[in-house]
Amino acid sequence: MRVNVACAGRFLSLQLSGQLKRLGCLGRHYTCTPMLPGAVRPGRYGLDRSDVRTLVGADIFKRVVGRLGRRARVFADQVKTLWFQRWVARKFEPCDVIHAWAGSALSVFEREVCGEAVRVLDRSSAHRRIARRILDEEYQRCGARYVDRQGGMDLELAEYESADHIVVPSTFVLNSFLEQGHPREKLSRVSFGSLAVRDGRPRRPDGAFCVVYVGTLRVHKGVRYFLKAASLLRGLPDFEVLLVGPPPDKHTAPYLAKYREFVRYLGYVPQRKLYEEIYPKASVLVQPSVLEGLSFVLLEALAHGVPVIATDHSGAPDVITDGEEGFLVPVRDPAAIAEKVLFLYKHRGLLEQMSGKALSKARTQLTWDTYGEQVVGIYRKLLADRQ
Repeated sequence: MRVNVACAGRFLSLQLSGQLKRLGCLGRHYTCTPMLPGAVRPGRYGLDRSDVRTLVGADIFKRVVGRLGRRARVFADQVKTLWFQRWVARKFEPCDVIHAWAGSALSVFEREVCGEAVRVLDRSSAHRRIARRILDEEYQRCGARYVDRQGGMDLELAEYESADHIVVPSTFVLNSFLEQGHPREKLSRVSFGSLAVRDGRPRRPDGAFCVVYVGTLRVHKGVRYFLKAASLLRGLPDFEVLLVGPPPDKHTAPYLAKYREFVRYLGYVPQRKLYEEIYPKASVLVQPSVLEGLSFVLLEALAHGVPVIATDHSGAPDVITDGEEGFLVPVRDPAAIAEKVLFLYKHRGLLEQMSGKALSKARTQLTWDTYGEQVVGIYRKLLADRQ
């Protein structure tokens, strides 16, 4: 079995190709992500440079033109996507399965390009129509209007139809496709893997209880609900709240300004510092997402032994058991977040038990090897069904 992978960006596609290489079935990996020293190193994912075909020009174009403003970024993204698909069509090598990411798959899925290969689409967030509905509502709650390019919507809907199978990372995403009428047999759920787990994690010398949010500060991440929850917990002794992420978008910035006194905003933190300094001192991680397929931050936290409090729109129900490695809370509910944080603040023994269970689950169940084997199992079934 030979599998080609196509993803204009990078989103976890290199992890997939690394697993396919390990299992002896990788054909070629097509991407716009530069494979250069100081950028992305294929060896980090178990790949050789010869395994990857890269369209660097499209990535450079998007970066340069994208600096000119929002409309320029949208235009640059459209050009990059179209350029990438046409380039893959020219460079495409024969395979048994083509696994492509939503938004950059339509031309690649044409029979003139992929022949009789099984076409597997990877959609990492909710069905595009459901995503639009959720974001429309959330932006309205912020007093703003959500703008979703219709061309992008039409392209993805066409990809859904042309795919032979769709792989999604969580039950939340799976249900969004079922709601839109896609047959269950066309869908598979496979949770992402986590990084290599640590054997233990040091506690803070001063024993302070530290609540952490890690991620972009954008509307769909539900940051304003996290900030409101932090304000409900003000005044607790030996207690701090850390907010880690790049500068907020214009819709989230007013909420950060309003609640700034209740959190310590660290800005962007490089991954190494995040792993070596932030997670080791975190007591609990909060993921308040309104729309997310499966938050990779959740997996990072579990791999560092950090219990999580997360919404069912973050993919959390597929990677934690409520009350075991953390807690599930309703979406858009800062009071529920505050209640669970306060409970763990008062029950440190339970917190440590959850920490151990988080490490154990990351070590035994949430690995990239497990992910790779499940995906390859899906390919084999799809190919067998064609016999």
